[in-house]
Amino acid sequence: MRRAGRGPASAAGGSRRSSEGRRAGEYISPTREPKTDQDMATPRRLRRRGAGAGGGGPDLGGALGRGDRRPGIGPGDSTRRPRRGRSQSASSLPKKELGGTRQPRGPGRSRRAGGLDRLGRRGTGFGGSRRLEGFHGSARSIAEILDRQPWDGLAPCLQQAGVDLRSAFPRLRRYAELVLEWNRGFSNLISGNDEHRFVERHLLESLQPASWLAECGVSRWMDLGSGAGLPAIPLAIAGVGRTWTLVEARRNKCLFMKKAVLELGLANVHIEEGRLESLAAATGRLGRFDGFTSRATLRLSPTLALAARWTEPGASAFLWKGSGLQREMGEYQAWKESWRAEGLARIGPGPMVVARFIRTADR
Repeated sequence: MRRAGRGPASAAGGSRRSSEGRRAGEYISPTREPKTDQDMATPRRLRRRGAGAGGGGPDLGGALGRGDRRPGIGPGDSTRRPRRGRSQSASSLPKKELGGTRQPRGPGRSRRAGGLDRLGRRGTGFGGSRRLEGFHGSARSIAEILDRQPWDGLAPCLQQAGVDLRSAFPRLRRYAELVLEWNRGFSNLISGNDEHRFVERHLLESLQPASWLAECGVSRWMDLGSGAGLPAIPLAIAGVGRTWTLVEARRNKCLFMKKAVLELGLANVHIEEGRLESLAAATGRLGRFDGFTSRATLRLSPTLALAARWTEPGASAFLWKGSGLQREMGEYQAWKESWRAEGLARIGPGPMVVARFIRTADR
């Protein structure tokens, strides 16, 4: 059944009105009435919701078709309105207008960088320029931090140990740089608060008893729980002892010490990964030692018990301890079966001390 108003006459009238509207530069839907001057004067947002604040006006938004609601743009036009919040940039223009064709992505080109190399601005090799800039900025900040520290305070300790300052200072400086670089880029070796006092807090505490250790005539040293290589690596740089064996259970710290030993050229320093109590099977390979050091690791009694397994009578043990040394010496006196206390030296203004013990025959 044919609906009213849909006959040939109506269709012809609709076509006639459409053609007149197109000649006037305005799109008119065949199924809607043409817009009036009042429609054009009403803001667009009000035409959608109805004129007036109360919304009682006529629904003027329906006067436009399903295409773009601006006059002069209809569903058949090739011009499209850009999305809200986006402007037509060079990336949205045709490739012909940009003056070139798209190049295929090869093995040396990055998807995101558009063909830049792996170390370019947005490459994915080392991490891009931002990470490279951060790396160089970190290196600059490390140098500034170390420049402000009291390096002159190390000179008396090195001179008393009979070390050439011209050869020792560059190696100690490079060692400090390696510690801070690894501490920031890979894993913690020291506390972040100690970076600004590395010379006073770590190097000076390690080197102050250097002459005392050198005078005892020990040639083969073992260091328990070396961590970042303290105090063994600074003492090796100062010429204390003939060989050093550094024992550390954590792999990341062993990797750092191996890198530092290789770069500093310390051929007489060897790294052993593992706990000292689990290295009993390596006694034949490592042999016995006549010197033992440990800086702020285990309590005094278990430390000396481990040291007794690796030393012969007459060997010396130097332990870096804090304010609790006297308490630890009195709590557990089992250490007296294999050791006797020999001396005590205070380090710096703080509570840190170095205690020396002499290995005796087992009772």
